[in-house]
This record gives sequence, C-alpha cells and structure tokens, in this order.
Amino acid sequence: MHHSAAATGGESFEPWKGFWEGAGRARRKWRKLEHSLYFFQAAQSMSESLPPPPDGLPHPDRGQAMLVIILGLTLAVLDGSIVNLALPGIARE
Repeated sequence: MHHSAAATGGESFEPWKGFWEGAGRARRKWRKLEHSLYFFQAAQSMSESLPPPPDGLPHPDRGQAMLVIILGLTLAVLDGSIVNLALPGIARE
C-alpha cells in the first residue's frame, strides 16, 4: 500500500525519519563519550607518572594522634563503667 501526500494531510510519509534522527543522536553521544574517555585516559597516564601524595600525618605526629585517641576511648569506657556501677548504689541510699 502506497501512502500519498494527500492521504497524510499534505505531508510525505517517511517511516524511517525518526529512526535516522535517533541514530544521529546516538552517534553524537558516542563521539562525546569517546572524547571524554580520551581526556580521562590522558589525565590518568599523567597522574601515573607523578609520585603519590604523602598519606596522613608524618610519623611522630601520627603516633601522638593515636595515643590521644586511645586515651580518649579508654576514659570514655572507664567513665561509663563507673557510672553504671555507682548509680545502683547511690539509688539504694
């Protein structure tokens, strides 16, 4: 069956028009993705040649920070234990 311009209201019938427009959009998106991937790979290869940044605190300061954290946790546990043991005795008096 042939569709004429008169049968479609004066416009020509092009069933594949939407398909080709969609294919063009997909092609443009793919090119943009390839472009981004190229720059990502270039940046990654540049960063691989650089030395890694220093990680955290220098050694003496790292030990002091660990000591402060351990002492703080120990005091918090000790405080909680004292309160839980002392409150029942205080409540009985």
